[in-house]
Amino acid sequence: MKSGKEQTYSERQYSINDVSRKIGIKLLDESQIASTLINYNQLLKNIDYIRDRAQQHAEWSTPQHCPGNMDNHLMYDNIIGIFGGRGSGKTSILYSLRERLMWDQAQDIILPIISPELIPEENTLLMWILAMFEEWVNELDLFLSNRPDILNKAQEILWNLAPDAPCTFRQLKADQRFSLKQEYQRLRQNCGSDRGFRGMRGYDYDDMLQLQNINATTQYQLMQRLNRFWDLIAYLRHMQDPQAPRPLIFVIIDDIDLAPERSMELLLSAYKYFSNPNVVIILSAAMKTLQQVLTCRMYEKVVGSNFRSLIQGNELIGHRHGISMEAYHLNQANEAALEYLNKVIPQSSRYFIERFDTLDRKQLFRYPVDWVDGYHPVENHSLSLACFLSDGLEKSGLLTAYYPYADRTVPNFFLQDDKSFSIEYYLLFGNKSRYIGNSCLSILSSMEVLAQIKKQLSEACEHIDKLGRNREEYLISIYSVVNNLFITLLSSH
Repeated sequence: MKSGKEQTYSERQYSINDVSRKIGIKLLDESQIASTLINYNQLLKNIDYIRDRAQQHAEWSTPQHCPGNMDNHLMYDNIIGIFGGRGSGKTSILYSLRERLMWDQAQDIILPIISPELIPEENTLLMWILAMFEEWVNELDLFLSNRPDILNKAQEILWNLAPDAPCTFRQLKADQRFSLKQEYQRLRQNCGSDRGFRGMRGYDYDDMLQLQNINATTQYQLMQRLNRFWDLIAYLRHMQDPQAPRPLIFVIIDDIDLAPERSMELLLSAYKYFSNPNVVIILSAAMKTLQQVLTCRMYEKVVGSNFRSLIQGNELIGHRHGISMEAYHLNQANEAALEYLNKVIPQSSRYFIERFDTLDRKQLFRYPVDWVDGYHPVENHSLSLACFLSDGLEKSGLLTAYYPYADRTVPNFFLQDDKSFSIEYYLLFGNKSRYIGNSCLSILSSMEVLAQIKKQLSEACEHIDKLGRNREEYLISIYSVVNNLFITLLSSH
């Protein structure tokens, strides 16, 4: 990203006492993101490219001559996909990326991250996203009301007027009281109209045909109006700070494959309603699951309908090769789903999260530290696994013997004689961020509990009769802690 801020990692050192105890979503520093999302810097450069393209789009003299306006607005490749399996850290990366963008480019409009499974069934993705824009619309409408000097330009963008439009037509448009809020409310009313026309079986044929025509017109106009609406929002946001880089509108959707019944709609809506040079769509999903979901949807839409011929191929081929008809159609549906996915999210816009499968990869993992001084994405706020284990054991006090042998110590078994980390201990951990994080927390809590047992044992040693009565209880407690630790470590593979 282009920024005036110095992008160097902090030299501050952390210890086991600073680590985060959070299991779920975490804000990651640059080194943590780069350890899993190998092409992270390329993703940031891709966003820079989109920003440059938005600036070129804004510099064209008239809306009519601007490429990508009107019918050609679908030409923009503004959908970015982040793919990884369950537990790979997609959500943490999305939240961290959002914070990075807000820190790096304050003029951007970055909506809260959307979880599709939380969208009510009666709402569309577009309805949900427009609802999230309400605060921005109120702010920009107030700004516009105090800036009459940019009113004409705002009208040109929204109504697609050229500067040389006839005066009578321009005056006619000017007489219509311009209001960003009113246009926003009209869009919200129209964005759910396609669902209102789905149950048409109760209508007469002529009425149904008329309603379908109305719906087709409304949907076509909605696409055009939305395209101009995004241009207007970006323009007004830019005019709030003309010296800042061109603002972008970010829509971030997490785990689109977790709502299988809506995955097709989500991809189609992102492609149809948000293909604009000022908008960036960032999606996350498990690639394999998403492709399976799209395959099932394709199968339902085509094979489950009366138009099986829409899937290319001769049905006899399936019989000739001894393949059942259903399996043959499913294979065709899978190919159609893959082609659809390639169109909506091109391969060049996909970024994959790598697993920690090898020893070299595990050495790159970094455990997060609490952000006590506020989030600063380019600073180092994490510990390596080697530091986490060795420092944790040192600080736990488990390397010293209990009373009356408190002056005796044992070597840190995580370290070799030359004080380097013993790499075989990396085998304790699984291959996903969630698995490794759970294992680290289990190790940390186990060391703390064992330290507490050691303290109680030392106190009991001062009273031999008390120790004799409780020796078995101490052994059972130690066994229970170690047993639970190994269960966690084994289940995290």
